[in-house]
Amino acid sequence: MARYWVPVVAAALIMAPGCSARLEGKGAPGAQSAWLTGRPAGDGALQPIGGARLPLVLVSGEAAETRPGVYTTSSPGLRASFGDRPSDDAEIRFVYHGPSPALQPLASGELRRQIGLRLRAQDTCNLVYVMWHIEPAPKIEVSVKTNPGQSTHAQCRDHGYTFVSPTWSDGGQAIRAGDPHSLRAAIRGQELRISIDGRACWTGILPASALALAGPAGIRSDNASFAFTFVVY
Repeated sequence: MARYWVPVVAAALIMAPGCSARLEGKGAPGAQSAWLTGRPAGDGALQPIGGARLPLVLVSGEAAETRPGVYTTSSPGLRASFGDRPSDDAEIRFVYHGPSPALQPLASGELRRQIGLRLRAQDTCNLVYVMWHIEPAPKIEVSVKTNPGQSTHAQCRDHGYTFVSPTWSDGGQAIRAGDPHSLRAAIRGQELRISIDGRACWTGILPASALALAGPAGIRSDNASFAFTFVVY
């Protein structure tokens, strides 16, 4: 399957968990997991990787294309999709550039720094989130947001979340300004697998509500500035 790349700069965080190269414990995925083979972003000079570039479709926030296929944003909240083709397998490669100039609490009131993937984004009220928290506490968090009959943030706000616990996870890494990282997530059936910097990191089973969703992949970030590239597999 062809790969579709788009780079962007978005909002993220200061310290977050990564994944160790050593995979152990009950339920640990095999080292040869062919559908989680992403690579780190490289030396920080993020470049488009080729292939057909999908359009950046903003849902909220702002992003500027500083050169072909490379975007920047300092919005306190960015929500965007890449094209409109449904996707269950996507990756962002990014470099953190510090907090956003303005801060914006989440609908819950929490002030969080994070970056992550939107999968099966039917709309802003119905989708799967794979988020890498940096502050106030570093972790990977997976949630499914479902609000039947609602499609705008004004309607659903922070309602309808189901948080998914991993069946296996491995972590322990910090994000420092200027360091490149990658975050990839892929859904196969009801199983979700996540990798960081090309290493398996998290495995879990999505609730049945996620199976009814359909939509493109995309990116979300809050309260930070980033440069990043994006690929849909």
